Amino acid sequence: MATAVRILIDGMAHGLFTGNKLADHDYLVHTTRDIEELQRWRLGPDQYHKERLAAVKAIEGRTEEWFWSLEGEVRKIDNLAYRIAAAEQMMASTAAAIKGLQALVSAQSGDIKVIREILQRIEAGSEEMRGRRKRQPRRPLFRGASYHPEYRLATILA
Repeated sequence: MATAVRILIDGMAHGLFTGNKLADHDYLVHTTRDIEELQRWRLGPDQYHKERLAAVKAIEGRTEEWFWSLEGEVRKIDNLAYRIAAAEQMMASTAAAIKGLQALVSAQSGDIKVIREILQRIEAGSEEMRGRRKRQPRRPLFRGASYHPEYRLATILA
């Protein structure tokens, strides 16, 4: 009602009312209808903004859910990267240990070759010594032990 009075006063001030009741009534009816239309128009954007705000909140919720799922995937990737780095470090230490073992085996191989040469020289020297002197029969450990076969044979042949 206050709005209609304000329209009436504004219309009088601007000389819109002619004094003709029908024309003045038409003006008021159209103006009232325009006001109602403006109010509907004003409520329309409000409703649109409320609906849009609800849609934006729904999109934000889905985006946040998507973000959290991606964050979980990133954690999985970080975990895999850590595990790969640990495996690489373990492989590097294993490779270093294998190199150390190879060095030890190589050194032992060289030692075995030296020992083999020494044994071959000893065997060659003992064979050479055998060829130089005749083999003497073993003497009995004490006199009168003539029962020893080598001693008997040596005494018989001598």
